Amino acid sequence: MTQTPPGWYPDPHNSSRVRWWDGQTWTDQTFMAPAAQMKPKWVPTASTWIVGAVAIVCALIVSMSGGIGGFLLVLSLFALPTGIVALISSRPTWLRLPASKGAATVVTVAAVIALFVGAFTAGLGQVSTPRASQPVAHQTSTPSATETPKAIVVVDVIGRSAPDAAVILSGDGFTVETEAVDGSSLPSDLTSWSVISESPTAGTRLLPGAVIALRLQAPPTPTPTPTPTPTPTSAAPAPQPAPAPPPAPAPPPAPAPGQGLVIPGAFCPDASVGQSAQAANGRTYTCGSKGPDANGHYHWNS
Repeated sequence: MTQTPPGWYPDPHNSSRVRWWDGQTWTDQTFMAPAAQMKPKWVPTASTWIVGAVAIVCALIVSMSGGIGGFLLVLSLFALPTGIVALISSRPTWLRLPASKGAATVVTVAAVIALFVGAFTAGLGQVSTPRASQPVAHQTSTPSATETPKAIVVVDVIGRSAPDAAVILSGDGFTVETEAVDGSSLPSDLTSWSVISESPTAGTRLLPGAVIALRLQAPPTPTPTPTPTPTPTSAAPAPQPAPAPPPAPAPPPAPAPGQGLVIPGAFCPDASVGQSAQAANGRTYTCGSKGPDANGHYHWNS
């Protein structure tokens, strides 16, 4: 608190005289107070106005939520310390109290009473607040006519799935309308549908509740894997008859029956005429080489 400026003040020990206050302590300089000074006039100083204004402003602010109880509580918190300091030190403090302890006692007692009354009143107000607020709770959802809603920037949702885009825009307070880009009716499940345009466009500032139209595109139809066409198998050609084997080569003419060892000069058959054969002596003889004999028979002749 602001120090009391130096000056002559009523003696705290003798109300019939005044004593010099040097700003820190009482001095020994005293003199008898004139009759006019026996009852000093209350003169507020700058600290009186400043501290008093702060106390009243704080009390008014608290009273907006705490009512009269809060108002008394704040004033008592300013007045109670002031009265206690005046009782102990006999200083005039910021209230410019007389040097007598009577004024300080009155301020202290009044502050204590205000403290208890304010606390009691504020407690009753808190207990009764829920009951008073019950009928009002239904009205809190209705915005005041004086409240001006703030415009919100539209988020770009192009390329997102339809459910994600609806959640984002609805979360900002907008109303979402959807339609298929080809004008067809939309299915109940739009998970695979994507946003290709939005109106108004992203970046536009709109008030909550504004309608945003989204145009959706159906998911691409998967291309079926072509079933391989079986290659037609031509009927197996009828087995061709096996080619006739080439004619076997004619066997070589059978050799003339081999002749055994012939006996020189012996008869030889007519069929062997002209044939040669070997005799046991190693010499070769020809059948009928000398012509037939007198009887017409042929012989193995040399």
